[in-house]
Amino acid sequence: MHTHSKLQIYAYHLDIIGKSSIPFPQADPAVIEYRRKWEQNPRQFIVSDFPLHLDIEVSGRCNLMCQHCIRHSRRTNIGDMEFDLFKMIIDQGMENGLCSIDPDWLGESFLNPRLIEMITYAKQKGILDIRISTNGVLINKEMSHKIIESDLDRIIFSIDAASPLTYQKIKVGSDLELVLKNIEFLTNEKEKQGIRNPEIIVQIIDQKQTHEELMAFIHYWRTRADMVRISIYQSPDGNPRDKRRAQNKPESIFPCPQLWQRLTIAWDGTVYPCTGDNACRFPLGNVKKDSIKNIWHGEKMTSLRRMHINYEADDLDLCSHCDLNKIPREVNTYRNPTGENQSNEL
Repeated sequence: MHTHSKLQIYAYHLDIIGKSSIPFPQADPAVIEYRRKWEQNPRQFIVSDFPLHLDIEVSGRCNLMCQHCIRHSRRTNIGDMEFDLFKMIIDQGMENGLCSIDPDWLGESFLNPRLIEMITYAKQKGILDIRISTNGVLINKEMSHKIIESDLDRIIFSIDAASPLTYQKIKVGSDLELVLKNIEFLTNEKEKQGIRNPEIIVQIIDQKQTHEELMAFIHYWRTRADMVRISIYQSPDGNPRDKRRAQNKPESIFPCPQLWQRLTIAWDGTVYPCTGDNACRFPLGNVKKDSIKNIWHGEKMTSLRRMHINYEADDLDLCSHCDLNKIPREVNTYRNPTGENQSNEL
């Protein structure tokens, strides 16, 4: 049993280390170098030869209609990424030093029937870090086995509530009991095999409906998951008039680091400058017509970086609607299971 909660602070969420008793393996020098570039490139405005990371939307579809979801503001043309297109993206990446991917964006990735093949292909090609977010509805026993065999690094379950009543209101179309059983399947299989990966992260969004349930969520999951994540609320489409936006404590973090770290590729191959462009306002091009490297160094992306460096990004429709450039100066104080208060500066 744990005697205290260990906290890790990030810009958009608070992470609490959970139950995993398997030590981390010795860090791969390539991973250390990747993380160094991830931190330093935005600070020094270094444009790497190729994005360090790609968010690849393998499915634009979803099987739920979550109340807070940013999908409500996006385009209506949705579908699944073709396997050949995914392979082309990974092949381009591995030829140019790509380090990590998230095979998701605005949809539920497990709706793509070839998702496991995609993860396996990327791992076999040498991608250092692969993580994926899911609502957990489709993670049954059979899928749990496939996930482990794919060598996925991390899986984030967006649960977003502690009580069944709140869950039913927020996660429209889902079943909390089913999702809990699915997570248990995956956890049990990991323990049976004595392996660390995939690291299991459970997430709740700190919003009006869930704020009073946050500690109950932490208490329940800290002994069942490898990590518990409390994410900051982001209004759909980053509505500037939403008083809940970024906990109503906006602090600009321009220049936005994403412009020096990653690109986002939608299911149809359209490239966007960041994960915050959930309404698909600012397409940069399409990987079916141009290389990722050319798009990364293209005039549109270069212009965005220039505007951010010159603190002109508030004039951009893309950025004025974004919540990712707004963070609270202080993380909310949460009472840990020992009864001690813990408050942290970002």
